[in-house]
Amino acid sequence: MNMLLLATCTYLYTEIKETHQMTVQKTDELLEIIDYYQCNVDSLAELTVQKHENRSNKKSDNVAKNRKINKSKKSSIMSFEGFRVASNVDRYLHSSLCKALKSYNGPGSVLITSMRRLYCKHSKHSTGEAIDINMDKHGRNMLEWLISPGGLEWLQDHKLSFYVEDKPRSRRLDEFRDRFSEYIFENRRATGLHIHMYKL
Repeated sequence: MNMLLLATCTYLYTEIKETHQMTVQKTDELLEIIDYYQCNVDSLAELTVQKHENRSNKKSDNVAKNRKINKSKKSSIMSFEGFRVASNVDRYLHSSLCKALKSYNGPGSVLITSMRRLYCKHSKHSTGEAIDINMDKHGRNMLEWLISPGGLEWLQDHKLSFYVEDKPRSRRLDEFRDRFSEYIFENRRATGLHIHMYKL
C-alpha cells in the first residue's frame, strides 16, 4: 500500500514538474512574442506621432507661406476678353498678371488650362504668376502673335515671358524648333504640349 502510494505520488510529482516546465517554457515563448509585438506597436506609435508632427509642421508652414503670399501679392478672380478658362482651373492670379491679361489684344478664343497651383512650389504657378495655354489652333495663333512686334511689346510692357513646353524628346516640339528655338523648354514634369507664360 505504501509502495503504491509512493509510486503514485512520484508519478504525480513528475507530471506536475514536467507540466510546470512546459508552462514556464510556453510562458517564456509567449512573453517573447508579446515583447516582439509590443516593440512593433511602440515603433508604429512613434512613427505615427512623428508623421502627425511632420504633417502639423508642414501644415503650419504652408499656412504661414500662404498668408505671406496673400499679404504681399494680391490675387483676383477675373475673366479676360480673348481668353477661355478650363472649368477645373483655380482662377486666382497675381494682380500684375491680371492686368496683363486684361490689356491683351492678340488673337482670341485662347484656352487657359492652368493658373494658380498651390502645390507647384517649384513653379510660379504656386503664386498665381503663371498660366498654361492650350496649344490648339487658337494657342498657335497666339504663339505667332507673341513673337510679332505687338506681342513682344506687350510682353515687355508687363514683364512677361513664355516658352513652348513638353516632355524631353517630344516629337510634338519638332514643328516649333526652327522658328521658336529660343522658346523651347523640355520638362520631364510637363503634362503635355502647351505655352507656359509667366512673370519675370
